[in-house]
Amino acid sequence: MFEIGRLYHLTQVVDELDAADRWYSTLFGARRIYRGRHDGAMRNASIIVIANAVIELIEVDKSPEADKTPLGRFHARFGQHFHSIAMFVDDLGDTGETLHGAHVRMTDTLGRPIEDRRPDRTIWTHPKDTIVMFEFALVPRFHFDPRLHGSWADTYWRTGPLGIERLSHATVLVADEGRARHVFDDVLHRDLLVCGTWAGGGLRCVYDFGPDLHVEVVTPSDTDSPEHHDLARVGDGPFGFCLEVVDLSAVERYFQLRGQPIARRGPDQLVIEPEYGHGTAVTFIEV
Repeated sequence: MFEIGRLYHLTQVVDELDAADRWYSTLFGARRIYRGRHDGAMRNASIIVIANAVIELIEVDKSPEADKTPLGRFHARFGQHFHSIAMFVDDLGDTGETLHGAHVRMTDTLGRPIEDRRPDRTIWTHPKDTIVMFEFALVPRFHFDPRLHGSWADTYWRTGPLGIERLSHATVLVADEGRARHVFDDVLHRDLLVCGTWAGGGLRCVYDFGPDLHVEVVTPSDTDSPEHHDLARVGDGPFGFCLEVVDLSAVERYFQLRGQPIARRGPDQLVIEPEYGHGTAVTFIEV
């Protein structure tokens, strides 16, 4: 058995890294904590912080060779889209052994298969085996993530114009809720917090993923919903994330004044749909 700790980051593949960086910085007050290139993966990335949410934005190289990489194949097939969820774990060996015992395929940073039962390097799971591609990593002794340092504070976002308190959850879409229960209960051993009717129609189950993150698993039934269309186009996998805010009406006015399309979904929820959020849905709920 392995222990899942804090959120490492939510990963979003985008068409233009500079444009996505600018969008999050201008509208959300995001602060960049990393910008760099991985030659082997043929991608550029930016890691940003919004309150306790950490998001990695990835742009695949615009070259024919990049289309052969795992990230390149993903972007060529789905365009810009929420890609994966990365978590810190206490022990990579225990993590690998648990996943191997559940017949979950694992790869490394470059997409090469990991055959070791107890690997000593960062693990990516195959999304066909775990619904979401999960990245499991150790916390380095010295890390650029400011949340891991004693002086960290998120008052900048809580007292800002959006009044962001924290990351609430990431939303994952599934066609078969029974398969989701197997993955999250039996393979990843996550605690089920609540299960019931989703606001947009269908089933919603929420799982505990440590101190920073809950994962909302939705099986949509409304055939006109963006979730249903995304599930039909992309298949099972991550769809978006949700932020808790102090005042939902203030958030709505803020985005409207800046010309950012945002929609009401009932009285208690606002959403920036993926077409306006660089491929990822961003939802807001009131604390």
